[in-house]
Formats: sequence, structure tokens, C-alpha cells
Amino acid sequence: MGMFFVFFPLLIFSQKSKPLVGIMPFTIQGIPIDEAGLIESLIQSYMGDLGTDVIFLDSAVNMDTAYDPEFFRSPEYILSGSILREGENRILILEFYKQSTDERVLYTSIHKTLSDLALKARSLVVSVFTTRSEPIRTETELPEQLTVNKLAGTWRGDAEIQLIRLRRNSAGTAIFTSGAQMNLTYIIENNTLKVFQDSPNTERFYHPLPYQVARRLRIDAEPMRWEFRLYEKGGLLRGKRIGTGVRYEGEEVLELLPGFEQPAEWTKYGR
Repeated sequence: MGMFFVFFPLLIFSQKSKPLVGIMPFTIQGIPIDEAGLIESLIQSYMGDLGTDVIFLDSAVNMDTAYDPEFFRSPEYILSGSILREGENRILILEFYKQSTDERVLYTSIHKTLSDLALKARSLVVSVFTTRSEPIRTETELPEQLTVNKLAGTWRGDAEIQLIRLRRNSAGTAIFTSGAQMNLTYIIENNTLKVFQDSPNTERFYHPLPYQVARRLRIDAEPMRWEFRLYEKGGLLRGKRIGTGVRYEGEEVLELLPGFEQPAEWTKYGR
């Protein structure tokens, strides 16, 4: 994450007590309505899979007064979102609002194609709702043998990382969508690739968080690191990112969460 993945840590639901989530219509910009509607439907479906009850809201006007006779209560949480295009990127923004505390949770994900966004939609939703997310995919494929030669090259990142270049000298560079660059080092250990941040923190690593929240992370967040296995004939690194999560309201940091794990995948260019 995850670095700026923020979440409600108690949203790990039991069947006996299901939170009620109100879902507002998504804002669509620069994306065909039918394609964006597919993403919206997937997200709504995955909310139900997480063990929530769901009602649909027409607008922000009825957020406080929404009531569904089937559940005899108002929604505890409101989900809103945007799907938009910025240049060649497709951007998904999810926001969860907890009515009782006015706490807001923001998650932003950037993808090159809508199909890639659709493939990642489930893990995006789970990322927001769990403190220790495990990869959604059930692994039936054995990981391949890692070598420096297989790793060397350019990889497409996920979330706010645009691309990664890994070199044969156990070093590399990550380029963020904000334009920031991060130096990396890596090792192969027990057929697991371990990648480590090797640059001082900067606010631009945490774009698009509010400036004061990003500033706090720059000062106090632990270095990011990743752990991957290699799949799909050397074309896919799949695993997790480990760093500092944050809960915040507006510009105020409520809690830093060291050791926060997030599913991560890097795809090799020119596969």
C-alpha cells in the first residue's frame, strides 16, 4: 500500500452483524458510460462478497436520511467513487464515509487500461477494507525460478507507481505517477524477490494525499518494501507491498499503521 491506503480496521465482517453500506452513483469522466458501468457493478458485487448489506442511494442529499425497511436501519457507511481518464491513464477513486464519526477513507488506483482496472477491481475493494490483505487469487500456479537475468528490464507497477526499472547489479528505480523517482535495491532469497526503498521519503511518494498527511508520512513512514514471486513465464511479479498505512480526516493524521501489507503486482513490458 500500502502507503496511502487508509481503511476502517474493524470492517472484517461476521455473518451475524453485517454493516449496511449505502452506495452512491459513481462520477464518470472521459470514460464510456457502459464501460465505466461495468467497473461500478463489479465494485458493488465485491462489497456484497465482503459480508456487507448494500442499499443504493440516489445522491448525497439522502445520505443522512437513507433508510431501508429490509434492514430497519440507516447505512453505517457511504461508498462513493469516480472513474475518470487523465491522459492515457484510467483512474479509480473510492471514498468510504463513516457517518457516526465523519471519518473518510480514500483510495486511488491508476491503470493504463480499463480491462486492467477491471481485473484489479476486487483487490482494490479488499485493500480498503482489510488491515492485512492477502492476495485474492488462489494460487494454483507454481512460482518460477528467480534469476537476475529474468528480473532485469522495465516493469509496469500498480497503484501510484507508473513503472520500475530493475538492473542486473541488484539496484533499480521506481517512477511514480507524481513524477517522483525512488532508488531501489533488491535481493533474491528463497526464490522470493525482496525489493527495498533506497531513497529518503518525499511527499510526492504519497500523492494524492492531502499535503499535511503526506508531510507526516515523509517524516515518520518506514521505508517501503516489496516481496514477490515470479509467474507467467517471467512476465508477472506477484506478492505484497509493506509500508506505513494512515488513517486521516482532512489534513489531520489520526493514526499511522506501520507494517501495513497490500497485494501488489508488477507486469513486465515487452512480454
